Amino acid sequence: MPLYIEFDAANGTAIPDGLAESYVQALIDNPPDSPFVVSSSIFIQALRVAVKEGRLQHSDVIIIFNSEPIPIDSKGAISEWPKGFCSLEREFLVRILRNK
Repeated sequence: MPLYIEFDAANGTAIPDGLAESYVQALIDNPPDSPFVVSSSIFIQALRVAVKEGRLQHSDVIIIFNSEPIPIDSKGAISEWPKGFCSLEREFLVRILRNK
């Protein structure tokens, strides 16, 4: 059964950065019956690392954003990064750099 992860920056579960890999491993070990809705981009990155390191097959994970699946390859790469997906940190950094 695939692991469904839905990214929702406004309404998802916030995962502490330091626990992101532990949460990913817990979901790998015990996949939920319904999509796990997360708001933490670091969790998505930890999920990608798990795929890259072979702890999770890319075909066994489905990341959903705005009701659309985001393909992830066997190296954990996302070739088509949707606008707004895991982008808040970058947007804040751009604003910091612009407002010097």
